[in-house]
Amino acid sequence: MILTLSGKPTSGPRQQLMHDLHVIENDIQNRRVGYNGAVKAYNTFCNSLPFSLVASSLGFNQAPYFNVENADSLENLKDFVTDDGTILRQKLTQVGAQVIHSGKALGNSIEQNGRILLDKGKEEINRRRQAPEEQPPKEE
Repeated sequence: MILTLSGKPTSGPRQQLMHDLHVIENDIQNRRVGYNGAVKAYNTFCNSLPFSLVASSLGFNQAPYFNVENADSLENLKDFVTDDGTILRQKLTQVGAQVIHSGKALGNSIEQNGRILLDKGKEEINRRRQAPEEQPPKEE
């Protein structure tokens, strides 16, 4: 049974409304606690090494906590916009392009060095074929 401000019990639709409001308030409180727990885990991860060294450049900013004092404005929640997925994709695309470019450059360098070694090997073989046979020294 729910009591009114005057201390008299309520009944019927008014009692149901009061019960529903109580359920809604509890649900809001539970979700706020859950949100703040997720924010704490996220912010802790963003501040941990080695992630903290690159977090801001990848778009991972600190998330604001939700508290009752600023519940009317909610301005701090509107300011939290993260483009981490977009920025991370862009960074990975750039890194991928650099890896491909470096791989091609390394492949070209290896190919050129391989050709040089092959040519030197052929020259050495030809030089040995053209040189008179050296006799090993006689043992006495």
